[in-house]
Amino acid sequence: MKRFFLNLCLFTIFLTAVSLSSTDNASINLTKNIKTSTAVVSTTVSTLNSEDSSIAISISLNGLVLYKPANATYWDEVFMGTKFYPLDIIKTTSTSFCELQLKQGHVLRLDPGSMFTLNDLDKDNKPINKFKLSVGKVWAKVIKGTTDSDGFTIETPHASISVKGTLFSVLAPFGNVSAFEGIVEVLRNNVRVLVEQGFETNIDPDSSGLPDAEPLSDETMQSFDEFSDNSSLPDSELSDIEKQLRDKSKQKQQDQQTQSNSSGTAAGSALAPTDIGKALTRPLWMD
Repeated sequence: MKRFFLNLCLFTIFLTAVSLSSTDNASINLTKNIKTSTAVVSTTVSTLNSEDSSIAISISLNGLVLYKPANATYWDEVFMGTKFYPLDIIKTTSTSFCELQLKQGHVLRLDPGSMFTLNDLDKDNKPINKFKLSVGKVWAKVIKGTTDSDGFTIETPHASISVKGTLFSVLAPFGNVSAFEGIVEVLRNNVRVLVEQGFETNIDPDSSGLPDAEPLSDETMQSFDEFSDNSSLPDSELSDIEKQLRDKSKQKQQDQQTQSNSSGTAAGSALAPTDIGKALTRPLWMD
């Protein structure tokens, strides 16, 4: 009997060991699957620059993001690594956002409540860097060295924005076009405005033209800080841009202060002779 219980205990220990070993193997396999999944996403991103016919891929997202393939009547959910093709439409909800990497390396970020149509097609049915923002806000980081022949244009219902290597944001159907790096060209009803780094212009529903560019507002800078906190762009790159913006803002304030002081001095100098003349001719009874 003792031998029976001893064998039973040994058999139980054996089963427990097998069970633990299976669990460990399952964990290892799960880890391998996770790593493999991550590798697939990374590989997919890199293959966008090879013979893949897709033009963009999702590299970061939060919340529910939907897309509608060109000529389709249905919406599908966007996941990490989802590939996109010309004329696909991407839509974010009021609480979600999505970042895309284009084949050339450009990065687009769709803020909550946005609807964005990917590359248009030219007469030869080839994709071109011409996009459409119907509503919402998009951030675009266009790689430096983008030429006129490359082209990069975002159209809204009321304006067209072209860039050559820059970081900028656009609101649609109305709102600000803000340049955080490089130069942005905004065209509306044959009115053209160049927006340099640290400036923005406004697409106003009550006007058919465009105002001259003005320095970035505090609200815009706050939105840039929020964008930096959630963007997949390198922190070092965003920090450099932020430093440039701060330096430009500080220089602008110093220039305005210098101009204000110069104006005040000139005004004071102009009034001084008049005041002296009045003092010399002033009757004694007025003292």
